[in-house]
Amino acid sequence: MLISVGTRCLDEEELLPMFLANHQFADEIVIVDGGSTDRSKEIALADPKVRWIEFHEWVSGKRGGRRNPEGRHLNAVIDACKGDWLWICEVDIMPSDALQAGIRDIMDSCTEPAIASFLYYLAPWRPMGSPRRPSGPGKYEHYPELILGVGLTCWPKELGLRSDPAQDFQPAIDYHNKPYTVPPLPCARIHLSWWTEERVAEKRAFYLDIYDTEQKHPDAQYKREPLPEWLTWKGQWPDEVVC
Repeated sequence: MLISVGTRCLDEEELLPMFLANHQFADEIVIVDGGSTDRSKEIALADPKVRWIEFHEWVSGKRGGRRNPEGRHLNAVIDACKGDWLWICEVDIMPSDALQAGIRDIMDSCTEPAIASFLYYLAPWRPMGSPRRPSGPGKYEHYPELILGVGLTCWPKELGLRSDPAQDFQPAIDYHNKPYTVPPLPCARIHLSWWTEERVAEKRAFYLDIYDTEQKHPDAQYKREPLPEWLTWKGQWPDEVVC
C-alpha cells in the first residue's frame, strides 16, 4: 500500500519542518508550490520523501490581493500523487501522534470508502507573562465550538475525489455526508490556523484583500478551553514559548 500525502504551499517556511515531521508515515510527500519566495523549497527538498512541483496560476481578490486559484491548485496536488491512498491536507494541519501511528492499520481494516477524523482548532499563542497564558500540563488551548463533527481525512485514489476547478477560493473535496470510517480518539488532527497572533493578523489581512470581509479575531467569536493532554503531535513548542 502506497500512501501519498499532498499539500499546497505558498511561503510556508515556518510550518514546513513541523508538517514534514508529522507526515513521515507517508511513502511520498507531494508539495505543489504556488510561487514561494521564502525558504520553503529548500526546507522541503531536504526531506527525501518530498516531490516538489511548481504551480504558476494566479487570480485577483476583491481588493487587489492575489492568490493561487485554490480549486485548480488542489486538483494539481491530487493529480501529482501516485499513492493508492491519498491524504490531501493543508500545511497548518497536523495529525496526532496516535493517528500517525495507527493510520496503516486503519486503512487496512477500513470498511467504508474513506476515513474521517475530528479536527481541533488551536488557539493563538500568547507571549510569556500574558494573563491568558495557561500553565501546567494543559498548556495549549483550542476552540471547542469549531469541532463540528468529523471531516474527510484520507481516501483511496480510485475513489476519484476532486475539487471544483471553478472555485478560486475556499476549495472543497466533494464528499459531504458520505460514509466513512472514524478512528477513535486520540486519533485526530490539530489545525494551527491561528497558532500565533502574527498568523491571526495575516489571515485577517488575507480575508480583507481576497473577500473584502473584515474577519474578527477568533477570541471575539469563540470560547477557549485547554486542549486535551492526550492530543499530541511532533514539534510541539517547548514550555517557554507555548501558549
